[in-house]
Amino acid sequence: MFTRIYSKKYGDGIVVKPNKTRLRIEYHPASSSLRGISLPQQDLPDPSNLKGPVNKLIAIADECTAELEAYSRYLAKPDTSRTDIEAVLLLPDELSDLGTTLGIGKFKKWADDAISTKKGLVDVEEFWTYTKSPLPSKINKKEAELIQNLAQKAGYGIAPDTRYHHAKTSPDGKFVLFPGGHGKYFEPSKAYSEMGMALQLGAMVATIDSHVDQAELNLLTQLIDHDTNLSPTEKQSLHAYLVWMLNTPSNITGLKARLEALGKTEKAAVSRILVGVAMADGKIDPEEIKQLEKLYTMLGLDKALVTRDIHGMSSSKAGLQPSRSQSETTSSAPASFQLDESILAIHESETKNVQSMLSAIFIENEPTGESDVSTTDSTTTEEEIGIDKQHYALFESLIRKDKWTREEVEALCRDSGLMVSGALETINDWSFDKVDAAVLEEDSGKIYVDQEIVKEIEG
Repeated sequence: MFTRIYSKKYGDGIVVKPNKTRLRIEYHPASSSLRGISLPQQDLPDPSNLKGPVNKLIAIADECTAELEAYSRYLAKPDTSRTDIEAVLLLPDELSDLGTTLGIGKFKKWADDAISTKKGLVDVEEFWTYTKSPLPSKINKKEAELIQNLAQKAGYGIAPDTRYHHAKTSPDGKFVLFPGGHGKYFEPSKAYSEMGMALQLGAMVATIDSHVDQAELNLLTQLIDHDTNLSPTEKQSLHAYLVWMLNTPSNITGLKARLEALGKTEKAAVSRILVGVAMADGKIDPEEIKQLEKLYTMLGLDKALVTRDIHGMSSSKAGLQPSRSQSETTSSAPASFQLDESILAIHESETKNVQSMLSAIFIENEPTGESDVSTTDSTTTEEEIGIDKQHYALFESLIRKDKWTREEVEALCRDSGLMVSGALETINDWSFDKVDAAVLEEDSGKIYVDQEIVKEIEG
């Protein structure tokens, strides 16, 4: 890494201007009984006394040390190897090609094949073989981060990604790979989160009969494509998330209780999404009606409203329900089917607060496990944690991402009644007590979180 940084900054080498101090070459034996010798002095400058060039080399050495710190800390642990996938993932971006030679190259070939032939849909078990470790019994926070980091290091994104999709997979489940990934500093927008909720609802209806009709898929796909508030990266991520949801059994555990927070207007908007997706193929099957009735009941709506809403949407959207002659002459989705613009316009309708309500209702719990600090029992005392609850809560908030602006941290501290400098110092003191290293670092108005130290604290 030193060689690469040096070459990048100085090409073939640092050119040093001749200085006045002349070069002297002398030899002094270790034995004091032997006399030393001075070689004939040449008229050459002696650059070893110059501080400037040496300081440039020291700066590169310091940069290497900082970039390789996490990698070095990992290798300092017992029973670790440079070829461990955990070690490879800790290599700086400048050494990414070394990761390819240590196993990531095979992973990339496999991932590219999955993307081109299976829309990126892969088994968790098959993916896990590239970590060169036993398949865990659960995908907790630690395992989820390893999956995310391996994909990101190789240049891919995954869905579901626990950081953005608020869902998790299982060891016997699947997830979807997509090229490019979310990017190191991806921050999902409000529109992204809202669309994720709408897609989750739509997928619940589309997979009722264990078969996704092409028209239903088209509708859900166009929901993403037609939203101008989404960035290209967000759309790619949501398309991958949709593929995963349509190939994964819906998880409605605890859904009824969470739906109770919705008001009449919000429930009506949700029901329109459900009916709209169910009718996307131009027909309603008895099984779909039964499932819609169950979902209406969960929403606190009269299940008798299902048939009324179906009839209302059919009559209000000319062409949505095909005629008998049209049905008989088409072998796939009805040619006359038109995308329900009321579904596409849900973000701009009179129910703009629906999605914010849904974000509190349909977001699944974050993956939990023994390594997840956020699962600390409520009865845990401050003595057991080692830090007061205010600073611990701030720590949990900060570890959600790798970099913060000072203004963002000030806002978090204000909510907790803390001062920024004192709070950061307190958390770092606590971190030193636990793992003999600081977890937070402030530089040029930015606060950086060392996720490797976080893992050690959580471990």
